[in-house]
Amino acid sequence: MTVHIKARHGACARFAVVAGRVVGNAVTRNRAKRRLRELFRRNKNNFAQAVDLVVRVKPAIRDAGFEEIQHDFLRILDQRNVRSRPPTHQP
Repeated sequence: MTVHIKARHGACARFAVVAGRVVGNAVTRNRAKRRLRELFRRNKNNFAQAVDLVVRVKPAIRDAGFEEIQHDFLRILDQRNVRSRPPTHQP
């Protein structure tokens, strides 16, 4: 996946997913988009700033599990310093 990020003025982050026919048929593309939207929904409160995110899906997502997609998505956001780290809970 490729993630394009642009800072913006506003209160929250926005998200879009682009999946072309090279990813697979409509069912495969929609499944990939649903998974990525869910990842964004789970992490939308962890953004350090208001940004626009556009994710371009690659064909390799067909064989990836949810955990692998999540790991790659969060790694990309951390590399770009877009995501603030959630607080660590001390026992």
